Amino acid sequence: MFGHVLIGCRGWNHNEWAPEFYPEDLPNDWRFCFYSNEIRSVLVPFGDVYSADPHQWREDCDDAFRFVFECPIDSSVKADSAGNLQRLMRHIQPVVDRTAAILISVADNSECSASDLRQLLEVASSVPLCVDLSGMKLKDEWLMALEQLEVGQVWHSPCVPSLPIEGFQVSLVEDAELPMLRKMLENLSTHARCGAAIFFTSTDKALNMVRQTRTMAEIMGV
Repeated sequence: MFGHVLIGCRGWNHNEWAPEFYPEDLPNDWRFCFYSNEIRSVLVPFGDVYSADPHQWREDCDDAFRFVFECPIDSSVKADSAGNLQRLMRHIQPVVDRTAAILISVADNSECSASDLRQLLEVASSVPLCVDLSGMKLKDEWLMALEQLEVGQVWHSPCVPSLPIEGFQVSLVEDAELPMLRKMLENLSTHARCGAAIFFTSTDKALNMVRQTRTMAEIMGV
């Protein structure tokens, strides 16, 4: 068994979470601090990355909290592929030591090819990358590059790695029954050699699923 699996939600600033999770009188700009004390990792949507000061994020969470940041590679201009990532890396510098990975989503119309993956790795040399290929029609070239460069990938439920795999792995889950959640935890903790995370993406179901998965992980010791 390779180890710990991060468990969290995609985003935290959801009005629907009050008052079940956030107290009704809690100011919006205190939500991240509250979230980080209750749930120990988060997938930050790209649309939220520049909405706050990362210095404040650093003050509002402790050293053990972990971020994963989304970064889309969807430009038709090849040079902008690395540009998005460069801007992101500059912005998150205050919390880069608490960043578990950058999640790169590659659109099918992107001019970025698998051969450009080395450039992306150089830009984010201090942080692991994982790549979401779900929007692509032709994935074989990218999959070969990920394997050769030991870069992680994004798994969409119910898919999970079934063999040992290199790179930081991320599983995105909208909804799943307990047996499937158990399988995800078992496979990721067993096969993800460089760490893994499960993030729940459905605003109305995420909190309950995080609680269930965290309890199961504690019982399983992962």
